[in-house]
Amino acid sequence: MSLLTSMFSFPKEVYRKRNYTVLNVELKEFQTYDVEGDFLAVLYSNADITKVYIGFNTQDPIIPLNIVSSGVITPFSRLYIKCESSEVGKKIIFIIGQEAKFTISTQGIIIQSDNVGLAKETTLSAIRDRLPSSLTASGNLRIAILETTIKQPIDIQDHWQESVTLLPSAARTTSGNTADIDVGRFICAEICLDVTSVSGTSPTLDVYIEGKDQVSGKYKVLFSQTGITAVGTYWFTITTLAFKYLRVRWVIGGTTPSFTFSVGMEAKS
Repeated sequence: MSLLTSMFSFPKEVYRKRNYTVLNVELKEFQTYDVEGDFLAVLYSNADITKVYIGFNTQDPIIPLNIVSSGVITPFSRLYIKCESSEVGKKIIFIIGQEAKFTISTQGIIIQSDNVGLAKETTLSAIRDRLPSSLTASGNLRIAILETTIKQPIDIQDHWQESVTLLPSAARTTSGNTADIDVGRFICAEICLDVTSVSGTSPTLDVYIEGKDQVSGKYKVLFSQTGITAVGTYWFTITTLAFKYLRVRWVIGGTTPSFTFSVGMEAKS
């Protein structure tokens, strides 16, 4: 009797070894197993694994078993298994590694329990070719970092920077305001009001940059440029941006006035 045949003769679906579990599954259209592990691979199957689907901890998403058949590293405590009707009654043996812990240092990865056939301590380059080729539906390696400290350097050389159009350039003849603009991802900004064309009799333009209080729905004026009567460029610096939402409001006066202007923002987080 072969080893695999003898495994199927066990009365229990799950039996445990020192640092791994063998899960013997006779397929149904849907079944769940409460079994903990960090590494899972298919040891044996007489089913078409493209028609068998597995989920880790949740029923959704459930991915085709052939994606993870060669091995997947992802901490789980429950498996959800579905199959198409043509595969009901067929059998699959899973091997499930347990108690694998990973810590990361500048030298590489330390594997505290050797459940996947790797050295106890190794480097990334040494194990790259030995890691499973199919890990998740999107092809990503999942590693749970259980105990580590990640420190951000004090001198940050690079920041996220983005140019935001608060108000596009256009000719405007009446007062108005923009909708609320989400700027919550930024902490500081330079705002540029650029007036490029003015016409009419005694035209005047007032522009306000306002932050919104989300509790009351009211607005606070952060920057204002009033009494504009000619072409010009005006700047405003925000050193601390506490508001999630900003809007631009403008007031136009005079006889048949027309102002062409825009408001842009160079922001950083």
